[in-house]
Amino acid sequence: MPRSGIPATLVALGLAVGLATPAQSQDVEYTTVTKVELGGILGAFAKLAGGGGETTEKTYIKGAKMRTDLDKSSSTILDFEAGRVIEIDHSAKTFTILSFEQMLAAAERAAGEASAAAREARAEEPEGEVKFKYTMKVDPTNERQKVNGYDARRYFMTMETDITVESEEQEEEQAGKLVIFADMWNATNVPAEQAMKGFQEKAPGLARRSQKSMDNMAAALASNPGMQSAIEESTREASKLEGFTVRGTTYVVMVPPELQFDREMVLSPKPKASTGDAVKRGIGGMLRGRLGAEQKKEEEEEPAPEQMTFVKLFSETKDMKSTNLSDALFAPPSGYKEVPLPTGN
Repeated sequence: MPRSGIPATLVALGLAVGLATPAQSQDVEYTTVTKVELGGILGAFAKLAGGGGETTEKTYIKGAKMRTDLDKSSSTILDFEAGRVIEIDHSAKTFTILSFEQMLAAAERAAGEASAAAREARAEEPEGEVKFKYTMKVDPTNERQKVNGYDARRYFMTMETDITVESEEQEEEQAGKLVIFADMWNATNVPAEQAMKGFQEKAPGLARRSQKSMDNMAAALASNPGMQSAIEESTREASKLEGFTVRGTTYVVMVPPELQFDREMVLSPKPKASTGDAVKRGIGGMLRGRLGAEQKKEEEEEPAPEQMTFVKLFSETKDMKSTNLSDALFAPPSGYKEVPLPTGN
């Protein structure tokens, strides 16, 4: 899925504000396993550094409270009732408490700094300006299958960022596209969906409490041309999604200028030719004389640019169940030390 400096918890909060609907809910817990693959040279470096691999998140939802444990090393608790976020470091046995107002204020500052940096960059380089155009589209399909025991429907979500450069020499030149493409299997009437809806019911009250910060942040984001319309479009498209994602794969794709994003190339990539195949083709070309010479010439020519997937993120939800969760699970652990926020936050 890409970040703009806004905390992940704020993204979850924003989704909750936009998608909240009344619902009856019960406590629930589930596990999400995520695997990351990097393509090209990024993948090679990741393997050398021992990066990538698999992560496991355990999520608990009780009314207006949500806790997420990441690989048993850290936890984040989002509590709409108390209006706070608790970040827990289990290895250090410490925790930090951040109010929603503090979180929104930090996001507002980050958005303002990003906007100011963009203005400074344009002022320093008057001969050229980079522009971004954002679009989002959700395509529901009629494909259905069982995923971990749940009836799921397939959705495709495509978020494109068109990048253009405008200069005095050229009015506008395409620089390509950055595409985030999600292939999702969503199930309705599952415990996690009902619990999430109940959790989201508390979001509107929080938005009213922090309306000033929300308005200021929205104004800062809207200073980017086209951002406001992109947000509205994204909200409309997101309404097409139904259910809870029980399995999904997200791809980050670079598309060269003048080309359109090809979804099928992502879903069904062509296999790379092996070294042995290349040798066989070379020998066959040599035996064919002139045809061999022409083939060699073609092989020496610059290959046509094509889109490239350089991040693939696969996630799956497992062990979903309704249960009764203790309130203590959503509080700082006993024996842990509180670490105050740095001054200025």
